Amino acid sequence: MESAENPYSGNRMLSESDIKEIVPLPADRAKELLAQKLQLDPYLDPKDPQKAPFITFLYENIAFAADKGFPWMHICCIVKFAHEFLKRILVKDHRLADAITDFKEKSEIIAPLSDRHKQQYTDFVYQTVLCHYSLYKYVFSHLREVVCPKITKEVEVPPIVPRLHTGKDIVVWDYQKKVEEVEAKEAEAANANKAALSKLKEGKSTTHKTLKDLMDEPTPYSKMSLTELVNDILKGYLEEKEEEFSVIVDAAADDLTYKFEKTAIARPAVLGPPKRFKPRSPVGTQRASNSNSNNSARGTKSQKEKSPRSANSRSGRASGTSAASKR
Repeated sequence: MESAENPYSGNRMLSESDIKEIVPLPADRAKELLAQKLQLDPYLDPKDPQKAPFITFLYENIAFAADKGFPWMHICCIVKFAHEFLKRILVKDHRLADAITDFKEKSEIIAPLSDRHKQQYTDFVYQTVLCHYSLYKYVFSHLREVVCPKITKEVEVPPIVPRLHTGKDIVVWDYQKKVEEVEAKEAEAANANKAALSKLKEGKSTTHKTLKDLMDEPTPYSKMSLTELVNDILKGYLEEKEEEFSVIVDAAADDLTYKFEKTAIARPAVLGPPKRFKPRSPVGTQRASNSNSNNSARGTKSQKEKSPRSANSRSGRASGTSAASKR
């Protein structure tokens, strides 16, 4: 604004053709075009926050007149009157009583309007400007502080949301998350045990004798030296196997511990019964199959042993029956 008393005094007024272009447009597009016609674009100017209320004020007058069917030339008079009336309101120490006097003095601008249109527009000015006189005066006479962002904050864009049919119930999701955490710890422990076992197999440096040392020993062997050499070899072998068995036992204990942890997690009913873990060693399975085969073999043998007896008994009954019939 150039001054609080004379807002946008240098802008041009509208012609009939300008009004005909503005009226059919939607509100936002019409306000932008109105600002261009008045040489006040852009309509939403961050450097001049009072420009938008001024354009809105004029557009509301145009929209009201067009809605009531005012002639195009009379709408031009309405725009000129609204502008002049607003300038008089913004004079220093202006009061509501002065606004009514100003309305009478500036009414000559809308003299071409018919009596019915004059009455309609007077009611419009009363319901807008005069009823909210203090608000209009404050908005157009006090410059608002331009709010500029002073904090730069990074905003993370949310990931693409999957389709609803691929979603999971929160209970199922929590259960699967807990199982995944246990499985991650299980895999980490398994990798650590494998690394320890491979390290033992790669670095077999020992202070004890080996079979190679026995083969390199000069012959003939003495009983004492041979006994000491064999004992040292066996001691080294037992220590090596003890370390390997210790790692294997730790791995088995970890595997069993994590299986117990996964089993202890409350499983949602919608997932059905949990899967059963199969034993690592097939010893139990082999024993069961061997016992089944042994039982079947015993059953077959007993059937074979019983079959001749049953045949003999049948033949004896048959001969006895024939002898009785002859008698």
